[in-house]
Amino acid sequence: MKKYFPFFLLFFITACTAWPPPQLPGLDEVLPRWQEQPYNGGAIYMIGEINLKLPDRQYNAEHTLLINERGQFRLDILGPFEKRLFSITCNGNYLLAIFYDDNKAYFGQATPANLARLLGMDLNPVHIFMLLSGRAPFWLDGETINSYGRISASSNSGLLLLMLFRPDAPLQSITFDIDTQIVREATLQEDDGRLFDIIYRRFDQNSGLPSSLNLSASDGRAMDIYNDLAQWTEVSPDFFSLPAVPGTMQTFLLP
Repeated sequence: MKKYFPFFLLFFITACTAWPPPQLPGLDEVLPRWQEQPYNGGAIYMIGEINLKLPDRQYNAEHTLLINERGQFRLDILGPFEKRLFSITCNGNYLLAIFYDDNKAYFGQATPANLARLLGMDLNPVHIFMLLSGRAPFWLDGETINSYGRISASSNSGLLLLMLFRPDAPLQSITFDIDTQIVREATLQEDDGRLFDIIYRRFDQNSGLPSSLNLSASDGRAMDIYNDLAQWTEVSPDFFSLPAVPGTMQTFLLP
């Protein structure tokens, strides 16, 4: 038995010694993947179900969405028998929202404040495109992220956490997969201090686009998107021209 004692002692010491944590990637490894352009002038086409909760209204309906990298988009929310309940068209600079049941239309600049009023997302149109493509939009440029970003292990196994701290910029955190670097969750601080959280639940195996995601804000705004179809497509920019408002509708100007 004595001749085996050194072996058991070595085994015991090895078992009780914590293995070194996996080496964390550098920012120069993960940033190029998030900043690369996975499209060539194409647009995202999504069809599915949307649950939208705003202070003054809620929708639980089918949706169709087309959006391109310029921030031009068209969203239609459909009720039973594909009856159009609400539509919003954005040409990148201006937007027009039509509420068919209320017989009202709203026109204004495509600012984060106006998009928050209509969709609950306090983001500019280009950031919305980035979000729907599976990349959390960054408030800071790559050089600033390299200076102020810090990567650490997440509380969830297999995930890493990138935190961005800078006194004169909004807080941002990104949780991503340690192997694929796919973004799983992002928290953005809005201009007024409220937090906006994005969780990616599933991705389409063919397109790589999110097929299920949740967006929520600290003031109660929330959006759940479940896509039956999420793919890249080609569409003419003319598709995003603002439509004419039906003559019977009241039109209101957004600030």
